[in-house]
Amino acid sequence: MSIRAWSAAILLAAGLGSGALGDELLEELFEGTGSALAEQAGLELPEIPRPEHPGPGYTERIVAFSDRGVSYKLFLPSAYEHDPDRRFPSVIKQHPGGRPDIVRYQEWAEAREVILVGIEKVSNGMLQHDKPRHWRGVMRDLEERSVRVHPHLRFTIGMSGGAADGERFSRIFPRQTAGVVLMGVGGFGFSEARSHILLALMGGAKDSWIQPAGVDRIRAGTAEHGQPLRVIYEPDRAHTTAPMEEQFLILDWMLTLAPLVNRYLSDEERAAHLESSRQAMGALGEIGDPGRRRTEAERFLMCPPLAALSEAATARTLWRDAVLAQAQGEEDPAARHAFLREARDGEIGAHLTDEEAGPLDRRIADLAARPDVARDWASRVAWHAARELETQAGLDRDAIRAADAAYGEVVDAHPNTHGAAQAARARARLARFL
Repeated sequence: MSIRAWSAAILLAAGLGSGALGDELLEELFEGTGSALAEQAGLELPEIPRPEHPGPGYTERIVAFSDRGVSYKLFLPSAYEHDPDRRFPSVIKQHPGGRPDIVRYQEWAEAREVILVGIEKVSNGMLQHDKPRHWRGVMRDLEERSVRVHPHLRFTIGMSGGAADGERFSRIFPRQTAGVVLMGVGGFGFSEARSHILLALMGGAKDSWIQPAGVDRIRAGTAEHGQPLRVIYEPDRAHTTAPMEEQFLILDWMLTLAPLVNRYLSDEERAAHLESSRQAMGALGEIGDPGRRRTEAERFLMCPPLAALSEAATARTLWRDAVLAQAQGEEDPAARHAFLREARDGEIGAHLTDEEAGPLDRRIADLAARPDVARDWASRVAWHAARELETQAGLDRDAIRAADAAYGEVVDAHPNTHGAAQAARARARLARFL
């Protein structure tokens, strides 16, 4: 029973269910006060019922206290119990069928100390004007249960209709939303009220819902409003959920950048996050596993406020050394060269100073001097050029034919190479679109 319904029941039992005094007392009861009015009425009130705080870890279903038609899943990281004064960022997951799965995100959320919320029932089949009731109901229930969710660090994620509902959620709660992941959806309503929201676009050229023109519009909108944007857009991906490692990469970026730039956080809070990130960057050298050390370094270096810190130079060097260590796992010299070259040409490698890049560049040059490696790299360059044509083609049949022809040229010009093998697979895949 909701607080309002409980209050009304008390008044009816006392014979005060109607009239000015009853109406006034009802409102006071709903606000959690009303003792003075109750005394006037000669009514002794029992304690107002309050919903229980959720238990630690994962809760399969919580029914909202004030609206029994609203329910959600919840995960509280272990840090929640150990830090009782802290408000935690949250990731809100929605699903086009109204069945959000947050279990797959739990390990990540535990490591990043994030609250997970999966809003149930909101689906593609629900009328649009009915959805805000559920969003407001879940947010109100978290507040009524005193769950320490940070009021301005909420991030939404979902696939297809779930992503679209995340975008709509940000319209209802613009100040509370810090980031929106658009997965399988190519639209966002840009406005000054939401210009602080970080955006990520995840999809592919074989998805009719997120074609290249839609990607261009998102890029233009974020550029106009000064919104940070990350895009993962693959030529062969259709209307499907992105791999979990890609989702974690995007969420890591949002979780790291938003507390540094969100305009609704106080100067003191942003400064505290900056200092915390600075300390974490300084501890990167303590991470033994090269893959994890590289991932953590990239998380910080992808955020401009952190890339400008003095600690960033050490982070870039540690990133370089991690890349070199990872490359040793590649037995084939051509594959090792490609791994190093792609890292060097990527977002982090491109920003290395000449001194920082020296060991990496020398290793690349040594490998590139081998004829078999040079031949392999030429095939990869040609294959990537054809992939870019396919990406820009979207579902346009004539443009796909041009991409198919480009792949054919790679197969003919670079036989028995990695690039030729990949191009042949791409041609087989494109056949069903021609």
